[in-house]
Amino acid sequence: MSKQITVLPLLLLLGLSLPLVSHAQEGGGSLPELLGDEGIEVVVGPSTKELDPVAVPAAACVGAGELCTSAISILRNDLTLSGFFHIVNPDTYLVDPKAEDINTPDYSAWFDVGAKYLVRAHMESTDKGTNIEFRLYNVVNKEKVVTGSDSWKNVPRGQVRAKVHAFANAVIEALTGMPGIFGTQ
Repeated sequence: MSKQITVLPLLLLLGLSLPLVSHAQEGGGSLPELLGDEGIEVVVGPSTKELDPVAVPAAACVGAGELCTSAISILRNDLTLSGFFHIVNPDTYLVDPKAEDINTPDYSAWFDVGAKYLVRAHMESTDKGTNIEFRLYNVVNKEKVVTGSDSWKNVPRGQVRAKVHAFANAVIEALTGMPGIFGTQ
């Protein structure tokens, strides 16, 4: 069935373009004349692949307050904008993120809310900066997923956003094999 769905848009596009090509070869009008007032609408968006559900609960915070909230918001936004994931609604979470250790997730509780992947975070403000730890888990396989970037010490406040983008990119690469684009110029 999925092959039919994938092939159908290609056949439709081919079918629409053949009359234009054959008419153009005959020396008939320009493309705008052929299309009239209707024009062509091209929809650009993610593929027809189903998006992977990711739970991204609030970070465990020690003295980092709004920085934690901002970091999780940035991470959720990056993962959503990547076109590969959708964020599981935080209102459905069965686990209190402040009570669960980021190194020992309750896989069954995260599975029960529909998460395929889980991202946990811990942030702690110190007099030298912010310590940031992220963890990525495959909920279905009940295992930690290794990412290239997930832990930093003494990060200056102005660099926290860049570290969150780096982790989002690492998640995208670990799960899709393609590098992320967040924080690039």
